Amino acid sequence: AVLAKVAGDAAKVRFNVYTPFGWKLDAEMLLDSENNPLPVAKQDDLSVDRPAKEFLESGVRRMAFLLWEFPNFSSRSKDLLGRFMMERRHLQAADFMVVEVPYHEWFNLNT
Repeated sequence: AVLAKVAGDAAKVRFNVYTPFGWKLDAEMLLDSENNPLPVAKQDDLSVDRPAKEFLESGVRRMAFLLWEFPNFSSRSKDLLGRFMMERRHLQAADFMVVEVPYHEWFNLNT
């Protein structure tokens, strides 16, 4: 809900997106060359299925929001477990701009 307010319109953010690479994005946004949010495609025209070249030519960038929870980290550290590090690398290789929100940052905001 907060992300939709930041984008200015609920049509410019999509939540719980499953990528063809096997990863789940907590949210996805598209930005134009001037960093303005663009409407996200409908489910039948998934932007994650379109080749990265189409986005690069038009100047559109994809943002992936990943919320990291406590079990995603190594014991007593702020280091992600290997599976989640691999998820980040795969999304970056697919030309996503990855925005990570770890649980410990949310806990700090509540205190």
